[in-house]
Amino acid sequence: MLLSPNFDFGEYAMGDYSRVLARMVVRTIALAVGELPSRHVKFHLRSPADREFFAASAEGISASDAFYDVAIKGSWLHMSLRIGEADANEERQVG
Repeated sequence: MLLSPNFDFGEYAMGDYSRVLARMVVRTIALAVGELPSRHVKFHLRSPADREFFAASAEGISASDAFYDVAIKGSWLHMSLRIGEADANEERQVG
């Protein structure tokens, strides 16, 4: 995901970049839980800074009960949400 040339060219501080990444993660998860339901969310790690940010985030995210799997696989952060498990189990029982 390309954010803006200002971030790519280093015109903004790393703290600004981290805040944008954090908001992007939170809002993407909110979409996966709400308007665009998905049990899996993935982010591509474009740079060493992304990898460092998401590695630290993954530790905190994996401690949450909302996720059953959080892992960095290659250049991707994979997050699997528990939300919807009850619905999926009900569908299996009915079907």
